[in-house]
Amino acid sequence: MKILVLGDSGLLGQAAVAWGAFHGTHDVLGISPSAYTGSPYWGELRGKYEHSALSVPDQWDAYRWLADQFKPDIVLNAAALADLKDCEENLLKAKVLNAELPGLLAADCRERGAGFIHVSTDQVFDGKKALSYTEEDPTNPQHVYGKTKRDGEQAVLDAKSGALVIRTNIVGFRGRLSKPTFAEWICESLAASKPMTLFTDYYVSSVYVGDFVKNAFALAEKKTAGLWHVASHDFVSKYEFGAVLAKELGFGLSQVQRGCLRDLNLKPPRPAFLALSSVRAEQTLGRNFFNIGETLRALARDFKLRQGEKNYASH
Repeated sequence: MKILVLGDSGLLGQAAVAWGAFHGTHDVLGISPSAYTGSPYWGELRGKYEHSALSVPDQWDAYRWLADQFKPDIVLNAAALADLKDCEENLLKAKVLNAELPGLLAADCRERGAGFIHVSTDQVFDGKKALSYTEEDPTNPQHVYGKTKRDGEQAVLDAKSGALVIRTNIVGFRGRLSKPTFAEWICESLAASKPMTLFTDYYVSSVYVGDFVKNAFALAEKKTAGLWHVASHDFVSKYEFGAVLAKELGFGLSQVQRGCLRDLNLKPPRPAFLALSSVRAEQTLGRNFFNIGETLRALARDFKLRQGEKNYASH
């Protein structure tokens, strides 16, 4: 299978490349604005992986030319402006990347007969529900990021391309020191004995990015379309997440302090309950997705592997 990954330098894009070309035997073309090469962390290259440094949609004609040459069977859109503060301060960029680009990609895939996976977020909800959100629940985003991602979902569905739109909350390692992921921040803080405050009243169903990618492509291979949730089988608070991860890594809990989201009055506001129900997707694939325990064990394993790489490189 030929897989085109838009945004291959990010957390999700890296995981898609690893799944396709390093763990699998697929041909993968990665596209993102930055120069990028594969990580030894991914293991041995089994398929084929090429990267092209393009800024899309700014270089839309160049993207179309590359796609014409590559002839993808499926396109995964992992490109987004995901930082909440960045979205508030760069409204135009958020609209272009999160709301407009997905529709362009969906229409382009429809024309070339390629499958399309667009990845969205739990942040399209307002966090006021007491039970996990299903695909049928109405959206009510509370900030620019959530609003533009919801608009992107609709743009893809309106393109009538048979695309797969997946909401999730992924966790993993990206390797960008200046902007660590949530998991990287926790692990590095623990390793450096830095205190951290995690919320006891902020609930999410974060899933290991590798499990997400596997299940996303499994849904695509079944020719499913429309809106789906692919997240953890269960959910925990941010505090519970950090506390269990600390234990998995062999650290005590003295660094992990309890805090409350409701006490901070953050701008933009953060919805406090964003658990997603993945029952429909789990039933379709005939298996449960990673639960929080499995996700945290995978993160602990990855952190130890990456620390081993750092130690090896320093000698």
